[in-house]
Amino acid sequence: MSNMTLFEGKKFKLPAMPAGFEDSVTKTLAGGGGASSGGRRISIKGKAFRQVVNGEEIHVSEDRVLDVILVNAAPVSRQYYQGAYDPKVQAAPPTCWSSNTQTPDSSVPEDQRQSDKCGTCLNNIKGSGQGDSRACRYSQRVAVMLDGDIEKREVYQLQLPATSVFGDGKDGKLGLQAYGKFLAGNNVHAVSVVTRMKFDVASEQPKLSFSAVRPLDQEELQTALEMRDSKESKDAIALTVGAFDGARKSQATAAPTAPKKKAAPVIEEEDDEEPVPAPKKKTVPVVDDDQPVARSSKKATVKEIAAAGLDDLIDEWDD
Repeated sequence: MSNMTLFEGKKFKLPAMPAGFEDSVTKTLAGGGGASSGGRRISIKGKAFRQVVNGEEIHVSEDRVLDVILVNAAPVSRQYYQGAYDPKVQAAPPTCWSSNTQTPDSSVPEDQRQSDKCGTCLNNIKGSGQGDSRACRYSQRVAVMLDGDIEKREVYQLQLPATSVFGDGKDGKLGLQAYGKFLAGNNVHAVSVVTRMKFDVASEQPKLSFSAVRPLDQEELQTALEMRDSKESKDAIALTVGAFDGARKSQATAAPTAPKKKAAPVIEEEDDEEPVPAPKKKTVPVVDDDQPVARSSKKATVKEIAAAGLDDLIDEWDD
């Protein structure tokens, strides 16, 4: 990251921040910290920027880049979905989830919890998901506003897969966490700049890199700060995609419960969409023809789980 420059090397004067301003957003982006009335979100399904409002896709961009203002962010979380992804069915809440990546949330129903601890969960083992990946995946939710539409005061949820969050920034392609650290290292607040999100064409799956293109003017900054503290912004980082689109609770309760000691079936490519349970009448989950199916012929032992230490954690960032 040493060769990275702010705003592509252009000279700008940053807007003045309010007295006593506390920047929790940039800190969260850098890896620190721990249904909306609008129901707006940005999907990156199919390596395209898609605007979704109340579960309905209203626009698909032909561009590989999208300029936004990052107004809020949740810490990295984990979600596990049982069953195959079906794009024809409305998104549903996950089967099991963790907002601290260590233990299932207290709101997860007892019969849906896959383990008492994420580190010893069978869905945290390589091969339990698609190919060599883990069935339980990392992701991060951020709240953004679209550059050029700041005056509309509209906030969108964006859920990013692990491939867009982690990474060492090779060739200047910064993942969200590396980008947050870069901004913090230059004493720049994420909410005070326009951030460019760009698809990595070398990646087979939807993967974004981030860069700063310009600072906000004072009026834009004032609006961004007001929306940072809005209900829309807080809802965008607190809810899952399924809940944000108005997925019914019945969808979650109708989902079959995974046995705690079996590997999860394969799901689709790692984008921001949430899988829904495959119909019960099908004995084999439906997946894309070109996607490998990972099957385990034996159960993992506690020793194998314990062996998944720091090296595995680093490896899974690239899954």
